[in-house]
Amino acid sequence: MAKIEPGDDPVFGNAAKSEVMLHSGAPANYAHLAFLLRQVDEKLPPYERHVMIQVKLAMDPHEPWHADYERVRGFARRHFVSQRFP
Repeated sequence: MAKIEPGDDPVFGNAAKSEVMLHSGAPANYAHLAFLLRQVDEKLPPYERHVMIQVKLAMDPHEPWHADYERVRGFARRHFVSQRFP
């Protein structure tokens, strides 16, 4: 999906992993990435056609990748999902 592969940099040009995280009150169809992205595109005003949120978090190179990934995922759930952002 092009929206999760922005840019053309061979190292940093796309997401290593993507997932949809929803709060408990969100409709289940928003868990499907294609539906979610279509809704965002349809609801945006014409002058905001290019929406992107990028969060860059440093991971400990001495930790296994999956351990830091779960730590970052927990942060995202606490900071964004539980507060119902956006």
